[in-house]
Amino acid sequence: MGAFDLSCRAGYVAFLSATERALRTLEPAVEARALRLLPDWPERRRLAAVRCDLMQLGLALPDPPAPAPDGSGDWAAWGILYVLEGSRLGNRYLRRIVEAAAPPECRAAGRYLAHGEGAPLWQVFLTALGQAEAVGDPRAAVFGAREAFEVFDMAAQATAAGRSPAEKGAA
Repeated sequence: MGAFDLSCRAGYVAFLSATERALRTLEPAVEARALRLLPDWPERRRLAAVRCDLMQLGLALPDPPAPAPDGSGDWAAWGILYVLEGSRLGNRYLRRIVEAAAPPECRAAGRYLAHGEGAPLWQVFLTALGQAEAVGDPRAAVFGAREAFEVFDMAAQATAAGRSPAEKGAA
């Protein structure tokens, strides 16, 4: 994801498109378990925010796929959630880049990068994870995290290769 140039419209659109692609896979896949593991999960979802940003930039979006069955277990879900929640920390840095150098229309489309700003989401997540660790399976959590990173990597590669439906509207 770091290969996208967030200082220009095309790079910012590609970043948002890749993120949308990853989130529309990951969020539904972990939804049922996340609702149980993190009671505030509905406030943590970011797919709608990134889709709003893309629509604000004039892009047509595909419908999100049906939720994938989640048979991976709670600890794989914790790993996926770790990646999703951790990405929020990186978004603070990315938002500064967009605010400093991107065109005004990109700066205005910043719901995804600002999502959850000011809320103690990371601290609440770490507390919940810490409470669950006593009965946990760290290998399954690492597996889930690796799967989530792979989804983001594949989404970035597909978008960079021009296979993102959202990106086609940016031309």
